[in-house]
Amino acid sequence: MSVYVRVISSGHGYERPMPTPPPQVRPIIMETSEAAAVLNRLIMACVTGKNAETVLGPGGLGALTEHKLWTEAAEGIARLDAVHRDAQRAFLNTWMRVGYVLRGYVADDDAFFAMLRKLLPAYDGPAQTLYRGQRKGEAPQPSWTRSEHIACKVALYGTANGEPVRLVTRPPKGVPRFADGIVLTARVRASRIISAPCLRGEREGEFVLDVRAIKYTEELAAVVAARIRADIAAHPSR
Repeated sequence: MSVYVRVISSGHGYERPMPTPPPQVRPIIMETSEAAAVLNRLIMACVTGKNAETVLGPGGLGALTEHKLWTEAAEGIARLDAVHRDAQRAFLNTWMRVGYVLRGYVADDDAFFAMLRKLLPAYDGPAQTLYRGQRKGEAPQPSWTRSEHIACKVALYGTANGEPVRLVTRPPKGVPRFADGIVLTARVRASRIISAPCLRGEREGEFVLDVRAIKYTEELAAVVAARIRADIAAHPSR
């Protein structure tokens, strides 16, 4: 069952009617025409792909933040039968730029991960061994990588620019390094992998996971870095 946004009276006089919904579409009832218009544009871009780069770009999605509509938007998208490929491509570009903030905006994990499964190109490969670099005490987030080097670099240096292997194997002087960085390692079954941007030409070996039931081990990033350095020293031709 798909969704469609329909407005009811906001108490401010005449309300411009929304376009006729596609067949088999169930309405979301909103209290104001402005909020309804924002959700209507989003849902129609998802269904048809039209104006997707604008509506699903950082600026277009900013309207959801402005109107506090992220939870409603995620729930609506999750109920769609399918999302147009052009809309998926547009959202993937946004995800690679600002995806790390969206879970907090939606503030409902069921809706958030269901939304990602519709908006991101689906993964259809095998199980993977994946890694994530972060600070100790942080909750695991959806973005993981197939590269232990990249995870270790993120755990030690965050988003500092630099080639991951070089940063890990030859620590630069003057670049702040996190003492509490850790590397998570998980063997992830295919059903928990939502999307694999790295298989579509995106950077950093990224895989997007539903992390709510992922089992993982954690290791201090400094220990991982020492192991990587020892492995490179023992096999310099790799």
